[in-house]
Amino acid sequence: MKVRIELVDDQGKKYSGEVELSEAKHVGKPRAVGPPTQKEHPTLPERILGLREGGFFSKPKVSPEVFEEIKKKYYCQPDRVTMALIRLQKSQRLRKATKVHDGKKMNAYVW
Repeated sequence: MKVRIELVDDQGKKYSGEVELSEAKHVGKPRAVGPPTQKEHPTLPERILGLREGGFFSKPKVSPEVFEEIKKKYYCQPDRVTMALIRLQKSQRLRKATKVHDGKKMNAYVW
């Protein structure tokens, strides 16, 4: 297929040219077009919100307590749980409180 292109720039100069196009050979598998598919597994914040819906946060819980509960079904690092809790609190999906844990005053999360 031949394509002829004509362009005019801001100063009024005209440019033109022809290009010969050939059929593209597809490399790799085709991408799906349409609405996104449902995720197979819930994310860490979704798992924490699931605990919230189950009543886990009815009493204030510190990050290590949440980590211990999460790791029963989902392996992750403790700092990931801490960051997820902070982000959920900032987005007002959890409330922040304080709690003494192992003799230290720590941030706790409650709903």
